[in-house]
Amino acid sequence: MESVVDDLKKIKAVAIYGAGIVAYNIACVLKAVYGIKILCFFVSDLSDTHFFGGIRAEVYSEEKFYQYKKPLIIVATPEEYHEEIIKRLSFGSKKKYYLVNSSLEYDLMKMFYKKRRPFMTVEDLPEDATTENTADGKTIEVYMAKSIWDKPLKKTYEIPNWTIPVHAGRKLTKQKLSDNTDDFIGGISGRNKNYCELTVTYWAWKKRHSSYMGICHYRRIFALSAQDIKKIIKNDIDVILPVPFLCSPDASEQYFRYITKEDYTVFMKIISELYQEAETKIIQILHSDYVYNYNMLIAKEEIFHQYCEFLFSVLFEMESYFKRQGIRREDRYLGYFGELLTTIFFSLHDKDFKIAHAKRLWLV
Repeated sequence: MESVVDDLKKIKAVAIYGAGIVAYNIACVLKAVYGIKILCFFVSDLSDTHFFGGIRAEVYSEEKFYQYKKPLIIVATPEEYHEEIIKRLSFGSKKKYYLVNSSLEYDLMKMFYKKRRPFMTVEDLPEDATTENTADGKTIEVYMAKSIWDKPLKKTYEIPNWTIPVHAGRKLTKQKLSDNTDDFIGGISGRNKNYCELTVTYWAWKKRHSSYMGICHYRRIFALSAQDIKKIIKNDIDVILPVPFLCSPDASEQYFRYITKEDYTVFMKIISELYQEAETKIIQILHSDYVYNYNMLIAKEEIFHQYCEFLFSVLFEMESYFKRQGIRREDRYLGYFGELLTTIFFSLHDKDFKIAHAKRLWLV
């Protein structure tokens, strides 16, 4: 990280490979924190670009690389594509580039948010050298959603003992991926194709108890050390969230990539009916410039329960609406709306809860 930061302090212009949400976020940081000019977004296909921010997108080629005078290239895509990109574009000794991995992305985004507004991270929490193991008898459980449809990971990772694998969608298959499964009487395991990892969230809400409860995925986890856990508990933190994504011109640019305008209309009608008193604030949140993706969080048990009450009150109404219309859905629409509801819930309570942000590690 230090060598990258040292280089960035000296650089006046870069090209970014990527034109999705990761690339847009890194572009914002480089401009706002370092004053770096973004020459262009290099892409493999112009049809798959989403964020331009007034900056030209160019299909990458040797000719374009030299046309831009051999710039430093920042590869800002999800990490699972890094190896393929390096090989396909012949990045090597003749081309200087940096890969934005989970750690670099987190460090850069953290600097951006701290410059813009009060923003607490786990690293900001004071140390307590007297803490031993888990403080005051409190426990933490983070449930990792795993599915038979997951792409296999290329690498092996050591998962902390407070992270508990849970088979998501167990009711839809004869296979069993872990000792803990999301199927139980009254559960929603069989609706996993609509709810995705939220079938595990529902299982945790109804079947588990711990001082702190959380959700992550087989490919995306919180990068927290044992000392971080001690600090979270000793400092009485209410909620841990990943760093939010920036969106342009507002959050709708991100969620309308996955959500139809028709589904959004149904969603807002239900919000208006269930949470009329908060509707104006919710609309403001949905038109802000950030969103918490991936349905990831860790929260005190009582807050986790409040979150689930809010989350599933809306999602169950959406599901009921389509059933009344005689429409059978087998897409991920409720999982995507879960991300919006996660953003809404913790934004509504940002003054009520003591929230700290942690690194999201992308497993490849």
